[in-house]
Amino acid sequence: MTRTNITADQNLQAILLELEASKKEPDRATLEKLTMYFLQRLNLEFKLWLKPDNATHKFEVGAIAEGTFPVFQRWQVLCKHLPSTEISTDDIAERVGLSLKYKSDVILIVTTGLFQKAATEFADSIMRGPGLSIITIDRNNLQTLATSPDAIVDLLESKAKIVASLRNTFFNEQF
Repeated sequence: MTRTNITADQNLQAILLELEASKKEPDRATLEKLTMYFLQRLNLEFKLWLKPDNATHKFEVGAIAEGTFPVFQRWQVLCKHLPSTEISTDDIAERVGLSLKYKSDVILIVTTGLFQKAATEFADSIMRGPGLSIITIDRNNLQTLATSPDAIVDLLESKAKIVASLRNTFFNEQF
């Protein structure tokens, strides 16, 4: 079903080195490996690749995946290789809009760069409402995960606590 096969021995460090080696434009297959790495680590089932809209999306790969444990969730995953660029509010807003089309519960955005402060604030504002979780993983997180793959559990737990806190703020304001 997938175009890219990733083996159990493929590690994040090797994928990041491949991306780093491609200075001008990353090989799409390497970005697909990065995407599949996260799907495997999160025990998600790949469903489909999202087709890029235009040439400006050549540094990214998107996918839809699903998980059924402990409950059903549809994930929209975006991996971007832009080490010297920050993810903007528009990048996140585009994914939020697509979440309606794909009926996503979770958006995972992975970048070899960083996120603009306004972008993370926008993601937080979206998560204050019901239903949609946005997980952001930047180059610093990637380096941690490359040296300690099991750190993904702690990373996701800390992200979940942030979502819970944001939603509790919404709940407390409403009632």
